[in-house]
Amino acid sequence: MENHSDVFTASARKNLAWFRQSPIMADEGRWGVGERLLLTRGNQALAEIHGHFPCAISCADGLECLEQRRSDCNFEAALLFWLAGELLDSEPDRQIARNLLDFLYFRSGLLNRSFPEYLLGGWAWNNEMRHGLGLWFDDNGWVCAIQLFLGRHYAELDRRYEMIKWGKLLATDLLKVFQRSFRPDRTQEMTDPERLYHGRLELPHWAVPVQCALALYLEELTSADAEREAACAEISRYLEYIMTRLDTLNASELGYLMLLGGTLMQNSVFAGNGRDLCRAVYAELQRLIAKNPYGIPPAQHFETPVGSHLADLIYTLNFCFAGLALASLGDKTYLPSARKIGTFLAEIQDDGTDYPALAGCWRGMYDCQARHYGGGNCYEGGADSIYSGWTNAPIALAMLLLSYCLAK
Repeated sequence: MENHSDVFTASARKNLAWFRQSPIMADEGRWGVGERLLLTRGNQALAEIHGHFPCAISCADGLECLEQRRSDCNFEAALLFWLAGELLDSEPDRQIARNLLDFLYFRSGLLNRSFPEYLLGGWAWNNEMRHGLGLWFDDNGWVCAIQLFLGRHYAELDRRYEMIKWGKLLATDLLKVFQRSFRPDRTQEMTDPERLYHGRLELPHWAVPVQCALALYLEELTSADAEREAACAEISRYLEYIMTRLDTLNASELGYLMLLGGTLMQNSVFAGNGRDLCRAVYAELQRLIAKNPYGIPPAQHFETPVGSHLADLIYTLNFCFAGLALASLGDKTYLPSARKIGTFLAEIQDDGTDYPALAGCWRGMYDCQARHYGGGNCYEGGADSIYSGWTNAPIALAMLLLSYCLAK
């Protein structure tokens, strides 16, 4: 009988090797990871992509690397390599994680340590920023959550990078912006009235990373901290809002909420709420999967091509898989679905036939009907964008989590 945990571990190892060998990661992480690789032949979104992301370098005929160093992509890659080092007992992977974190904290200039006119403890969206930080709900939410997670569980990392210190500073601001921006009584988009942060909190794409950060922030607060009650109130307020709207959400949004549920299941205050959220979201996700003849969550995100035959690996399948794997740490009910998606992702993992530099990666979109990568492109989504964070790091991390759950 095939050992499924070995299948998923092998898939994660292939992806780790892709990061090491790919032009997306420079000098074993010492200069970070680029946002994505880009296939240019026949890419109908190429001009728009270059307009938004001008830092591009040719790696091979028809292949470019978009060189902007995003804080969220680099933190996701660092988290992947650190946990790979822990779960696979691999010191070389831990060292790459340290290299990535050294880049983030000491080389990149992305962390605002000393300019009070901007957010102290805030992270610039990428290294191209010339004015301000370019604060987004989702990017800073993920960065905050990863800092607090790593800092809490690995004292070595907290000592070197002061992760909890910087994470709490950012979390304090995320709490304030959520308080002023999340207004269920509004009939229009929930944006920041002060226009410091970008994104729309009525959509889980932007709200969930902030909620995950607040859940981890809560673990760092005591009853004497004034922010504790406020953080609890904002998590409760969001859960009350979203639980009544689950049947209106698409597969991408449900994937984000599985991640939140899995995070809350590990929380000392909201573990029960996390279990309730996971059960309710899972039922809606299964309903969408059952309606799809290809047996996967359909591509429905507004920044990508859409269709039931398309597997979106930038905004949908990646987060559904990661959410199910994370939830499985607390409840094995979700293991069969996580294993089914993980098996599909392992089967479509790029073998490098078209481009050797892609061996071991996952591209942005797969056409289940044609049985190959494809389905079109948008400037931030689609088949020809191969993201370091968002796609590859979260999927490989979920492979490791799934393998761990199956082996327990």
